[in-house]
Amino acid sequence: MNSESLPQIVNFAVVVGFLGVFGRKPLAAFMTARSEGIKKLIDEAESESREVTAKLQLAESNAKQKDAHAKQLLEDAKEMVARHKERVLEAAKNESVRIQKEGELLGTGELQKKKEALQQEICERSVALAHKYLTDQLEGKDKEKLISEYITWVGHGKA
Repeated sequence: MNSESLPQIVNFAVVVGFLGVFGRKPLAAFMTARSEGIKKLIDEAESESREVTAKLQLAESNAKQKDAHAKQLLEDAKEMVARHKERVLEAAKNESVRIQKEGELLGTGELQKKKEALQQEICERSVALAHKYLTDQLEGKDKEKLISEYITWVGHGKA
């Protein structure tokens, strides 16, 4: 050691001794307060962490429930659409059958009308031809006999 470093060592020892005697209590109090402050901050951080974790779990649970509810709603909607489609198809089939039956009835009615009209026309022509034949071919006595037979026949309700 050299002589120049001895005063520096002594000064250093005096400062350390002075700080040890007068600075120990304030330094210990500062360190204790700082330690307690850090512990308090750590406890608050842990508490907040637990709260955040609980809220996160609740949010995840809610999200899962909402996803499940949304899936259920989607399935219900698909099922409703399928039932509606079936009802619409069934109604369309029934309407088709009804229209077909009405068409057949209408066709049958028209056919019946045409038959009746044709029968009426045949009767009218037959009567006209018979009238012409009878007026041309029959003589007076035969005409009178035929008329009296017809009147008798109509009188008994056979015509």
